[in-house]
Amino acid sequence: MKFLSSLMRTMILSGMFFWLLGCTVIGNKTIDMMPVQPGVPEIPESARSDIKIKVYNFSDARQGLLDPHLIGKRTSLGVSLGHVYSETPVFKTVTESVKSAFRSKGYSIVNENEDFSIKGKINQFWGKTPVNMMTCWDVVGEVNLTMELSRPGQKVITTLGPYNGRKVERTFSDPSPQIMMTVLTGALGDTIREMSSDPNLINVLTKKQKDY
Repeated sequence: MKFLSSLMRTMILSGMFFWLLGCTVIGNKTIDMMPVQPGVPEIPESARSDIKIKVYNFSDARQGLLDPHLIGKRTSLGVSLGHVYSETPVFKTVTESVKSAFRSKGYSIVNENEDFSIKGKINQFWGKTPVNMMTCWDVVGEVNLTMELSRPGQKVITTLGPYNGRKVERTFSDPSPQIMMTVLTGALGDTIREMSSDPNLINVLTKKQKDY
């Protein structure tokens, strides 16, 4: 009986494995991750802040990842279906998203004569496709950023974050790169919104010159 039970379990798992493989396309895929837009009305000129911010390119500090274009891996029951790449490097997508977020808050993004400078790290920016017990995929996008804020000529550096975002979308068919792009865009959007609304960040930016 134990043998039959083990055999039956093996047959079921094998059937699930080949069914799942038959639902997807195998091979590396390339998409283009675009910067996240704030999705809020632009602040009128009269209400804009006079604070100028210089945003440096965020550094790609993802552990074990040397390719700045690699954003995820599709798998099915432990078998690789291929990697997912972005035409735009991750650091550029993140940096431009951060700039857009500050513009939407009324700050000026500049390359020189800044009041504040921002540097950041991309600790996580990754898509994955674990299979759950319902024989379908959960396409997962996860993002984690940290940031440093400073003023020119000042030694004080304010460390902010980490800021996190996570999105999941379930699919019974192909865990396509397009779905991965959707969840990663959503995760990045949540991360950027958490960052731009951080009370610690807002407090530093709104301090008067005499406080430094």
